[in-house]
Amino acid sequence: MKKIVFVLLSLVPIYVMAQDVIVKKDGSTILSRILEVSSSEVRYKKYSNLDGPTYTIEKSKIQIINFENGDSEDFGRNSYNSGVNIKSPIYNDWNSIYVKYNSSTIALKEGDDKTFSGLSVGYTHSFSVLKTSPLFFETGAIIQYLFSSRKVNALDVYDLDKRIIGTEHQIKDKIDYLSINIPLNLLYKINIPNSQLSFAPFLGVVGRFNLYANERTKTGEDLQKKLDYLASLLGATSEFNSTGHDDNLLKKNNHFYEDKWGVFQIGWHIGTNVYFNKHIMAGVSYGTDLMEITKDTKLKNLSVSLAYIF
Repeated sequence: MKKIVFVLLSLVPIYVMAQDVIVKKDGSTILSRILEVSSSEVRYKKYSNLDGPTYTIEKSKIQIINFENGDSEDFGRNSYNSGVNIKSPIYNDWNSIYVKYNSSTIALKEGDDKTFSGLSVGYTHSFSVLKTSPLFFETGAIIQYLFSSRKVNALDVYDLDKRIIGTEHQIKDKIDYLSINIPLNLLYKINIPNSQLSFAPFLGVVGRFNLYANERTKTGEDLQKKLDYLASLLGATSEFNSTGHDDNLLKKNNHFYEDKWGVFQIGWHIGTNVYFNKHIMAGVSYGTDLMEITKDTKLKNLSVSLAYIF
């Protein structure tokens, strides 16, 4: 009977997700908030009085600790005194709120690549594939903003008689790019023994919906006068000016790419997350498009993330 009660008590965290549960070798339990696990003892606060005193219990008196995030640490696995068959750890779902720094590149088959910087914010939920296995499926929604800004040296400008009227002038070029990313990842979470640290390598695909992509070009006033003069000789008007010219890259007939940018792309990425405790995570990932964003053009992305876990 004692064994049955003990096993039932070890299942408490399946139903009570807000506290750590210390299961002692005598079958009794302590609802707690674990503060520290050392080589010989465990420091904790009673969950019913988190502002109260800190208690200490010897590890030799503990059979298992079921943590609120679903992980378990078995202290009695090699003990022959209890004779209890301890249940496998239970792995539960969790939520993440992300902030990411992105360093991205639009890779062209011809011409110079364009580099972007930016930030992402978003939410993901990690589902336990099997409650007794640390394999998780993660999905969510992440808003990503990227921008690119550079100064381009213009080529020589000629008049109708092929005389140079301008050279080595600078054109300022800026791209603003906004998208929503939907990740579909598989993670495998690995706990570090006797530590709060764990890490989770992951691999997945990303669906990206492009909401806004605008390229603005701005010429210097000196070059603008020469471009206006050349356009007047041709009976036309220069589309570039010192106040800036905007081009919607998601529409046809933009000036900088042969085709408009696609509204949707699929890509892949790989990376790893490091969990410092129950609530703080940092990660790094790298990925590229599987579908071209426009003809002969793909986006590559390196990101560093920080997340709050709950």
